[in-house]
Amino acid sequence: MSHFLILCIVLLPFTQLKGQNRSADSISVSINALNLSEDMSRISTKNDELYLLVYTWKDSSDLSEPLLHMSCVLTDSVRMEQRTKAWNASVANDFLLLLIERDSDRSLDQIDPVIRVHYSKILDGFRSRDYKLIKEYLGDEDLLGFTRFSFPESSEYHGEFKGVHRLDEFDYSIHLELK
Repeated sequence: MSHFLILCIVLLPFTQLKGQNRSADSISVSINALNLSEDMSRISTKNDELYLLVYTWKDSSDLSEPLLHMSCVLTDSVRMEQRTKAWNASVANDFLLLLIERDSDRSLDQIDPVIRVHYSKILDGFRSRDYKLIKEYLGDEDLLGFTRFSFPESSEYHGEFKGVHRLDEFDYSIHLELK
């Protein structure tokens, strides 16, 4: 398996985070892919097209617009930088991060509203491995994982997304750091 690092730097102005004493004016996002999910089949593209979305966590009702939404194409030879819209996280303490593999022509703008309204059912389907339920909402896109997190005092989040989906193994590391 090839090991490589894809770095997506996102500089996002936002105000001081609730519950923290330091303020930050940007966030750095990096995705380290240790194993692509599209590298096993001879007919696959040998790259992963991923959507990374971060929302303010809500126990009920619909999610608000994503604080962070980005699209990355990971191959073993690409290094990428990307800038996206501002993240105003001053009113939030907990966040929901979703990692989705793009397998169709649906754009992030088409997927986001579905996630915002049906996220609870989608997450329940993922927990119970009910891929038929997930397909009802996401179509051919694959939810590779999700996590609920908050920024600790160090102002960093590090998460691992590792598993097998439809016979394809994947292993990603995601790092968010307030700057």
